[in-house]
Amino acid sequence: MLPALLLSVYALAQSPGNYFRKMQYYPEGDAFVCTNGNNRFTRALYGGNTLFRIETSDRPVFAAYNKTDNKNIRFRLTYKGNSVFLDSTSYCMAGYVGARRDYTLSDKNWDNGKLHISVLAYNDHEGGIWQFKTEGFNGKVKIEGLICEIANSKLNRMGDLGVEKPGSFEAPLNPKKLRSIAWDNTNNTSFVSLDNQDIKILKGGNTIFQKTDAERKSLVDPGLTHYHLVSIFHYI
Repeated sequence: MLPALLLSVYALAQSPGNYFRKMQYYPEGDAFVCTNGNNRFTRALYGGNTLFRIETSDRPVFAAYNKTDNKNIRFRLTYKGNSVFLDSTSYCMAGYVGARRDYTLSDKNWDNGKLHISVLAYNDHEGGIWQFKTEGFNGKVKIEGLICEIANSKLNRMGDLGVEKPGSFEAPLNPKKLRSIAWDNTNNTSFVSLDNQDIKILKGGNTIFQKTDAERKSLVDPGLTHYHLVSIFHYI
């Protein structure tokens, strides 16, 4: 089925004058991936049966929707005196597979260092968990998480894509409720949890992450899902 679907997408990408638009997302294993994408807050992760969701992007910048208490969540990495927000690295490969978003990052200032991120929404309560894995760095790695209100404090229709004005889920220029956390992530694995619309470093997070990922797998249709169909029709 997938080869036929891809052929159909290829045909749909054509426009009058034999002009071809580039496909932004492509299949890789069970996931759909993109490299150095620029779509922001376009892939939602849902956990339980509530309106809560984590909005994800082609690069690791996030938002947590919870009716009127909505948050922007960003991360910054510092290595050898150079700091970069994780949505601005030289290289980012982002993947989506059945309610999980994964990222692999590198940067011109990281030597041979790589950062792997995975994010899931909790199934048993409103919140989510991030896994950060670093490798190949030749010095101390510090990661900082920042959470604040979103730029648009009055969403019209639950923040629906295409309804709200662009940039609604971005951080405001001068946040009034900015909070940050920081930790050492030198060639190891760390976890951050979102609970009650606030982030915290999660000790012993691997057990919770694996449990949440197992719950995700048990709920995902192994076939081609609606979300995959939506992904494949995103073009530049």
